[in-house]
Amino acid sequence: MNLDEIQQIFFQECDEGLATMEASFATIRQGADDPETINTIFRSVHSIKGGAGAFGHERLQAFTHEYETLLDLVRNGTLSLSSDLLGTIVGAFDMLTDHVAAARDGGDAPADAAMLAR
Repeated sequence: MNLDEIQQIFFQECDEGLATMEASFATIRQGADDPETINTIFRSVHSIKGGAGAFGHERLQAFTHEYETLLDLVRNGTLSLSSDLLGTIVGAFDMLTDHVAAARDGGDAPADAAMLAR
């Protein structure tokens, strides 16, 4: 197995992680923002960050690092999951999806400065 094949497995895992996150957001919207759901979202972002670093996708890695930090603040109770914060977290998910697509396709990373500032 060569590096390109391994990287394709990483992108498949990204797709699985993004699908898991989307399902978790649906669960939260139904009123179940239990710690395990938040942990599931965190673990998906954490896994994408690790793979991005391993394959040199620096912009994807940097964005996921910031996203992971925000999710960790929710996990440890520093931030409560208000509807505004959930909007930010879901918006970051959309940006993460764009970052993964850019890394997969070799395109330019999305402009994420506004989302990071948010």
